[in-house]
Amino acid sequence: MILRQTRKRHNRTTRSVIAATLLRMLRFVIDGTNLLLLHGRANPELRYVLALCEYFETRGIAYACFFDANTEYLLKEQDNEQYEVFRSFTRDGSRLEKLVVVPSGIRADDWLLARAKSEGAGVISNDKFRKRGRRDRWIWRRRHPVVGTRGAILLETLGLELPVLPGAKDYLRRSACSAPSNPRPRHE
Repeated sequence: MILRQTRKRHNRTTRSVIAATLLRMLRFVIDGTNLLLLHGRANPELRYVLALCEYFETRGIAYACFFDANTEYLLKEQDNEQYEVFRSFTRDGSRLEKLVVVPSGIRADDWLLARAKSEGAGVISNDKFRKRGRRDRWIWRRRHPVVGTRGAILLETLGLELPVLPGAKDYLRRSACSAPSNPRPRHE
């Protein structure tokens, strides 16, 4: 019995180490607006995007997060605090290559998928990309959907459960302090 429990614990630990190693080798593009609107336009959650970006940043995982041009206005309309945090992060010179707001009149999906294809990156989005997916089947193989809860986001295909801070402004404070996050690997 003890041997069985030890073996199970060892297998879980080994899977976590393997998953973490594989994640560092991968690149990701994030559909920022899609993730932000997981609960609809009336309840935007910038925290989800910031938690994921912070996780990738602290582990040296290459990523780029794309936002539609109207994202700033959606946030301003719904929640002034999230709007201010979004403006701060997207205008930060050290993040300009990683947080991309697509110019007005251009669909962020086109930029996001072009980048994913050219870099062989995984796509983090709940968008099914049906029109493009019929032509480019690689999209469906590399897409990682997200589930958002009050206190965490789940990326089951990557085996991740990332805690989310209580407010978007907490990420501003945290980035100023450069404190690492503590995600919980998901175990089956």
